[in-house]
Amino acid sequence: MQRPTRVCYANPTMLLRRPISELLDLQAGSRGVGLLTPTRKGRLDDSLHHSKLPKQVKLHPYTASQLPGSPFEWPIPGISFVRVAWSVLHEYDVVHIWAHFYLSTLILMLLSIFTRTRIILTMDTVPGYSFSLGPAMDLLFKVYTWTVGRIIYGVPETITLYGEALLPHALRSGIGREKLRVIKTGIKPRKARGKPPGDIVRDKPIVLFAGLLNKRKGVDMVLAVAKRLPTARFLIAGDGPDRERLERRAPANVVFLGWRQDIPELLAVSDAFLFPSRAEGLPGAVMEAMAAGVPVITTAIPCTTDLIVHGVHGLLANPDDVASLTQHLKRVLTDRTLARRLAKNARARMETEFSWARVLPRYTALYDARPVLHVITGLGVGGAEHMLLKTIPHLPGTHIVCSLTDDNALGRKLEEKGVETYYLHLTTWNFLLVLWRLRRLIKSVRPRLINSYLLHANIIARIVGRLTGVKTIICSVRNIHRDRPVWNALDRATSWMVTRYTPNSRAVAAWLTNEVGIPEEKITVIPNCVDATLKERVAKTNRHAKRRELGLQRERVALYVASFKKQKNHETLLAAFSKLPNEWVLLLAGDGPRKKEMEWLARRLRIAKRVRFLGNRADIPELLAVSDVFVFPSRHEGMPNALLEAMAAGVPVVCSDIPENKEVAGEEALYVNADDAQGLANAILKAKKRTRLPERFSRAACIRRLSALYPGREKPSASRARFS
Repeated sequence: MQRPTRVCYANPTMLLRRPISELLDLQAGSRGVGLLTPTRKGRLDDSLHHSKLPKQVKLHPYTASQLPGSPFEWPIPGISFVRVAWSVLHEYDVVHIWAHFYLSTLILMLLSIFTRTRIILTMDTVPGYSFSLGPAMDLLFKVYTWTVGRIIYGVPETITLYGEALLPHALRSGIGREKLRVIKTGIKPRKARGKPPGDIVRDKPIVLFAGLLNKRKGVDMVLAVAKRLPTARFLIAGDGPDRERLERRAPANVVFLGWRQDIPELLAVSDAFLFPSRAEGLPGAVMEAMAAGVPVITTAIPCTTDLIVHGVHGLLANPDDVASLTQHLKRVLTDRTLARRLAKNARARMETEFSWARVLPRYTALYDARPVLHVITGLGVGGAEHMLLKTIPHLPGTHIVCSLTDDNALGRKLEEKGVETYYLHLTTWNFLLVLWRLRRLIKSVRPRLINSYLLHANIIARIVGRLTGVKTIICSVRNIHRDRPVWNALDRATSWMVTRYTPNSRAVAAWLTNEVGIPEEKITVIPNCVDATLKERVAKTNRHAKRRELGLQRERVALYVASFKKQKNHETLLAAFSKLPNEWVLLLAGDGPRKKEMEWLARRLRIAKRVRFLGNRADIPELLAVSDVFVFPSRHEGMPNALLEAMAAGVPVVCSDIPENKEVAGEEALYVNADDAQGLANAILKAKKRTRLPERFSRAACIRRLSALYPGREKPSASRARFS
């Protein structure tokens, strides 16, 4: 059994970041975890860490001095840091760095280029882009970003952001989209222990602020609100460079508590939490207050809006808007029904959407499982594309889909199911550019294997994948291409690059062996499957309503689902249909280059009124439910998905007598020669037997076969990309 991935978290400041502390606590018993963190004297200062670390966490402290005027946020590492960092990079499989603009993290990433340790970078802000530090500092950060930052962004294999709101700012700063993942940090609610703090007087409603005392956190806004609400007591928990100045300006109803270990106890006695920050990642203090069930008033800034819907989970005001902050706080303190509703909704959101039970698997997926990259020519409506939609969301592990073209009819559905999907925008004129884009994507996501689909992607993915250092290439062949001799010759010449071919039928496997020249030992047949919900949708269909929608009355219905291509043989079906009685109606679902030609043929055969050209449809199960027979006269196939679905729905089937169809339908269907229009017409009239689909074509069986192809984690390749 392979050991779990060892992960070291690089904490950039003297103050241990809450997400790092909680990730260490959650994983200490299941994997080797470490903490690389600055200290004042080479040891941890407990006053700066809000929770005790588990004993299993291996500490890697290094001595750092402070940048004047910023005692917590800008430590300068001493000379010992290089030795400690070098040791960490050799000891751990993954180093997860929080924030990239500190000197220590900059050195750490540069050193990792030589050790080839996997680096994951988390950014909670994008300075100079997601918030302003003033014209001079913004310019400084942008110069840094476009010089040093451009190199540094190429080092991590993945860069995670705290929220969707940061994504456009990260892209503007020059980070490639293929590196970015949005993973919202989790929250582990800390319960209050013991009695309320003895130094807190509860003679007035209590409003709490917790955080670093600097301009960015908006502590001056807390003081301004406090002046307008003398009837409330304001507690400020935290420390920072502006504390002395803020204390001089504070009204009498404001109490400065300094750094506190008892935040849960302070939240337990608070009536509201005020956090008027001007810029944040995903504010941990707000998350803790929401998880504790304390009503929150904060500012509508990027990432805060990922946490709170105004009026539902808390109240939002514009940054620096003292009047609105005061008004919202008054409402919460006086309207206890509103306060209870906000608190209840906030706690529920933290428990459901931001619990570590939901978030931690996304981090561990980054650590443990290099993804499987699926490369396909396009994501339009087709059999191979539908197979991706049916299987990938249900496969274990992490899977990323890359479409060479912009065709994304089914790509959007994959994205809705949470599958990361990329489009490389292939056109007639940018072939070389797409090869470069694919190379960049492969180097960025570092897949443990590539699975390719369809003719063009099968050749391109194996060549670019091998050149980029991917050792396992799986080539899924979905059809027989006797009319593509040049591509077949190229397939044969590059077959040594392919680890395994996975045709979807025995007929395709025989063609690969006998005509293309692929050795049998490199071939594994994995049949297509049927969506598990299809039978249920067919059974629930209101047949009378569906027939009315299609303009049908008492007619008998024949259905054919296929794209309008030459191999699909629509012309023979139309010729056969012209020989059937007028009580029959033909439904043709699909689209393609020969559609207009077939519409013209239907008019020429004088059956246009009885043939319905439906285009691409999302309601195939409902169409099957109103059909008397399913017709499939295709001249050649890989594994006919439409035929599988018809059999799963139990519709009588008439199909061409090609090996691919017989492999699926067995004795369940009536067979005719693909060019025999009269025989096809006779078979349609005779078809009455309800069909059933064998279990080997179920989605569960397909998932089992595919999972066997994607074994556990592969040892990291030495050819990992470092620069985009």
